[in-house]
Order: sequence, then structure tokens, then C-alpha cells
Amino acid sequence: YILQSQTKGILLVVDDVVDDQEIEWFWFLEDQSMLVTTTAQNLCVDWTLDLDPLSEAEALELFSTEADYPPNHVLTTTVEARSIVQRCSYHPLTIRTVARWFRLKQVTAGVVKGMEELSHELSACTAKLRHSR
Repeated sequence: YILQSQTKGILLVVDDVVDDQEIEWFWFLEDQSMLVTTTAQNLCVDWTLDLDPLSEAEALELFSTEADYPPNHVLTTTVEARSIVQRCSYHPLTIRTVARWFRLKQVTAGVVKGMEELSHELSACTAKLRHSR
């Protein structure tokens, strides 16, 4: 995401950075600021803020809310939902994105079929990520 203020400064958010080279690729301007999310411990950055992953309960609540359900919806008790947030590594941005994808899928496929399709696509996506690194 790129946010530009009235003074033409830029905040660039780069998610899931693996090494310093990825930061260099996105450093376009001298006066830009960059927010990087990563699990890597050895990046060359000005300062860090360590955050713990969401708990399973927090992750399920976020998934439910972003999928347009109440936080305590029965969906959060399913094995499928628990598996999905676990495969998202309890990462808020990933859970938010996947939940919104599920919200779109359920419109065309229904809740059960949408969840099955989402689970299958998430498995395929994580397999591709494992092979690309």
C-alpha cells in the first residue's frame, strides 16, 4: 500500500519481508517512510517493534468479523476455520485478506462450498510459497 500525504511524503507498507534486498527494491524516494512486517530477525532497519502472533481466539474473531459475521459466530468453532487461521500463522493481515476472500466466495458458492474452496486454494497457495523460497 502507498499512502501519500499533502506534503508529498510517502508511507510504503511492505508485508512479509524476508531479507534486506526486498527493502532496497521498494526504497524509491529519500523522504519516504517504510513500514515492514517480517518474521526475519536480522533485517537492517532503524527500529523494530516485536509483536506476538494473535491467539487462536483472536484470530478466529478477526476472521469472523472480516467475513461479515458476528465475532462469536458458529463458524469460529469449525475445524476448517481453525485450520485456516493456523495456516495464516495467526497473522492479522493474512487473516483479514483470507476472510475477505471467503466473504466473496460464499456469495457465489455458499458457506460450506466457499469454505471448502478457500481451504483448497489456501493449501495450493502455501505450497507454492514453500517451493518459491
